[in-house]
Amino acid sequence: MEDSADSLSAKGAKRLVVVSNRLPFKKIRQKGKVKWVRSAGGLVTALDPVLRKTGGVWLGWGGDTPRQVHNRKVNFYDAGEAKSPGFEGNYVIGEIPLSEGEIRNYYRGFANSVIWPLFHYFFEKCDINADQWKSYKEVNHIFAKAIVDFAGPDDLIWLQDYHLLLVPEYVHRMRPDLKTHLFIHIPFPHHEILSVLPWHVEIMAGVTYAASVGFHDKQYLANFLISVQRAGIGKTDRSNSLIRFGEDRICRLYAHGISIDFDHFNAVSRSDEARKHTHRLRKRCAGKKMVLGVDRLDYSKGIKERLYAIEHCLEEHPELLEKVVFYQIAVPSRQNVKEYRAIRSDIESLIGRINGRFSTTAWTPIHYFFRTVPFAQLVATYRAADVGLVTPLRDGMNLVAKEYVASHSDEDGVLILSRFAGAARELKTGALLVNPYSAEEISNALYRALTMSPKDRRHRMRRMRRVVEKNDIDNWLTACWSSFHGENTSIHKKKQIPNTVGAGL
Repeated sequence: MEDSADSLSAKGAKRLVVVSNRLPFKKIRQKGKVKWVRSAGGLVTALDPVLRKTGGVWLGWGGDTPRQVHNRKVNFYDAGEAKSPGFEGNYVIGEIPLSEGEIRNYYRGFANSVIWPLFHYFFEKCDINADQWKSYKEVNHIFAKAIVDFAGPDDLIWLQDYHLLLVPEYVHRMRPDLKTHLFIHIPFPHHEILSVLPWHVEIMAGVTYAASVGFHDKQYLANFLISVQRAGIGKTDRSNSLIRFGEDRICRLYAHGISIDFDHFNAVSRSDEARKHTHRLRKRCAGKKMVLGVDRLDYSKGIKERLYAIEHCLEEHPELLEKVVFYQIAVPSRQNVKEYRAIRSDIESLIGRINGRFSTTAWTPIHYFFRTVPFAQLVATYRAADVGLVTPLRDGMNLVAKEYVASHSDEDGVLILSRFAGAARELKTGALLVNPYSAEEISNALYRALTMSPKDRRHRMRRMRRVVEKNDIDNWLTACWSSFHGENTSIHKKKQIPNTVGAGL
C-alpha cells in the first residue's frame, strides 16, 4: 500500500528515520509486474531488527533503474505488505527513484570505485573521476531533498554509511530545524590516505554537519578527528570527541561496534529446522572436519588469499588430506561491475586448480557455493562448521564473525579472524587472530584450529559468546541513542524477535 509524505508527516509522533543507499527490499520487474525481494548484507541484518522494535521509516533506493526519472516523488509502502514471506515488519519504506546513469556514476562509480577502495586502503583500485564526483553530489542532494520534504522537526534522522556523506550539510542548508546523525560502517582511513582524494575537505565538511557521527572502532574515530583538524574544519575537542562550530553547532563523535541479535541466532541454532540441517551437513562430511567461509563477493574479503592459505595448509600437512572439507559461500555482489565479475572468475579458477591438485576419488577439498542462503540454513551451516574462517583484508566490522559465534549454541568451534577486521578488538579473547595477507600464518592457524583440544575449543567459544551476547544489537543501539543527546526519549522501543534472512556480510 502506498502512502503519501503528507499523511506520514501528519502523524505527528516522533519517528526514527533510517536513510541508506538501498532499502531492505529490492524492486524487481517481471513480466510487467513488480516484485519485492529481500536484500542481503550487514546493514539490513543489523538495522531491520532496530526498525521493527522502534517503528518508523526507512528511506533508500529500491533497485529500479529507469533510463530517466521524470518524477522525484518518494513512494511510501508498508514494509509488512507483500515484501518477503514471513516478514512481520511494523515500519514504512520510502523508495527514492534513481536513474540508470545516477546509479552508474554515483553508486558504482564514486561510492564504490573511489570511496570504498580508498577507505579500505586499496589505492590501485581507485578510479578518481570528476564527473562521478559531480554525480555523487547530485544524488546526495536528491536524498537530502527526499528527507526534508516529509520529515518533521522532531524526527530522528539516521544516515547510514559512505554513500551519503554530503547529506548532513545539504539537509542543514535546506532545513536547519532538522538534525541528522550519521554512522560510517566502513573503516575511516588515516589522513595521509584520505588526502589522496581531491575533494576530501569538502566531504569532511559535509559530514560534520551531522549532530553525531558514529564509527565501529576508536582508531577510525581518531583518524577522522585528525583529518578534521588537518583540514581546519571547526574546533576539535579530542578529549570529548567533539567538533565545535561557534556557539550553535556541535558534531559529536563516538565509537561503538555494531553487532547482531545474539538471542535470535542462538534460538534459531537450537530450532528443529536448524538441527536437522546441521545433522545433514555433518553426515555429508562423513566424519571430516568442516571449515567454513561466508563472504560477500568482494576483493576486500580476502577470499583469494584465504584459498592460497588452504592450499599451503594441505601442502604442509598432508595428513589432513581426506580429513577436512572447506565450504566457501560467496554471496553475489555488484555483478554488473566488470571488476567484480573478474574477481568471481579468479576465485572459481583458483578453486578448480586446488581441487584438481588435491582431490581423490572419494574426496574434494573445497566446496564452493555462489548464492545467498536462507537464514535458518545459514545458522545451521555456521553451527555445523568446526572452524569459521573470517579473513578480510580490511573490514569496518564483519558481522559474519559474530554470527558464527552466536550460532554455536553447542559452545564448540574455533574462529580464525583477521586482525584487520573491526570485530577483532572484541573477539580477540577467543579467536585466533591472523594477518590475512600471510598464507603461512592462516595455514598455521588452520592446523592449530583443526588439532585443538575440545577443552580449548569450548573455553575460547564460551569467552566469545559472552562478549557477543553482552555487546548485542540492543547494546549498540543504546550507545547510538546516547550519542543523539537524548533525542530518543519519546521513541517507543518494542522487544520483538527479528526475522532476518541474510548474513551480515
